[in-house]
Amino acid sequence: MLKKVIIGCILALPLIAMAEEKEQEFEISCQGGPEGMVTEVPGIVSALASVKCTVYGQIITGAEGVLWNYPGGFAPVIIPAQMVRSQPEKVKNEYYFTSITAKNLSKNEAIEVYKGFGQGFDQMPKDAPETTEIVATNQKGVVQKVYLFQLGPQTIWGYTCQPACKPEMSFMVMKFERPKS
Repeated sequence: MLKKVIIGCILALPLIAMAEEKEQEFEISCQGGPEGMVTEVPGIVSALASVKCTVYGQIITGAEGVLWNYPGGFAPVIIPAQMVRSQPEKVKNEYYFTSITAKNLSKNEAIEVYKGFGQGFDQMPKDAPETTEIVATNQKGVVQKVYLFQLGPQTIWGYTCQPACKPEMSFMVMKFERPKS
């Protein structure tokens, strides 16, 4: 029996190594990217958002330990610099962000943005919560926005505008803490 387990583990090692290689192929180094390529998000959103370089160009997504996810399933949210309807090309750092800004919105600005958010969701606050806006511009001048709503002490939702804002683009911001050893 032990012999079969050992043989099974030996046979599985190449598959595990291949899986790790595949995973590493998606994210690439930002080093040597084009002049003007932004490689960090502003400090006010760095706990919730990050910019990564991938084989398909740069993306903005959740920070380390944070997952942006569409409700109802495992569907991670990314904001790509390469704006295509389907089948993105492997362009590495050819598609990138030249500007990423973030600010906390005033109450009036938040009210306007919040009007279109969360339609069809139960138990959303009626009043606009604290809202942070992320604005990303790619090398072709295409502007995309992300709004993050602090609905409660541990409850954050987001809303993407790529480029138009649509209620179905609402997503959850989930924080995962590493177990303390």
